[in-house]
Amino acid sequence: MHYLLGLLLAGVVHAAPLAPYQTLGTLVAGQINQQDVIWRIDTGASEVVISQALADQLALEVRPKQGRVAHAQGQVWAGSAWVNDLVLGPWRIPALQVWVLPGDSPHQPLWGLAGLEDLVLTLDGQQMTLEPRVGSGIMPHL
Repeated sequence: MHYLLGLLLAGVVHAAPLAPYQTLGTLVAGQINQQDVIWRIDTGASEVVISQALADQLALEVRPKQGRVAHAQGQVWAGSAWVNDLVLGPWRIPALQVWVLPGDSPHQPLWGLAGLEDLVLTLDGQQMTLEPRVGSGIMPHL
């Protein structure tokens, strides 16, 4: 294992792209800090967003009032938190900053455009396909 990792780091062995993940609709099972969640892939959201209620449930350290966030009901001051343990479908995602909206909305965590930077998203009717970009740091979730 250490030998293979050393070869990967040295560039001798090239990692194969991860297989695409397909689902009907925009809901994807995942985890935040080992707690199961259902992500909503939301290309209308610029960031990865969770509610304060979910942040409290996950015991995340939220930095309050980091910026104003626009949403369907207007604008609101939002906090932010870094999450090191994220799973989206079959993949483990590198650490990511999430925006935390006050209260219990959104009811489902939203995987917005900031979270899609390292993924290729294809929609064909109700069929959604996600595929990590090579070199993104996204790994299989074992």
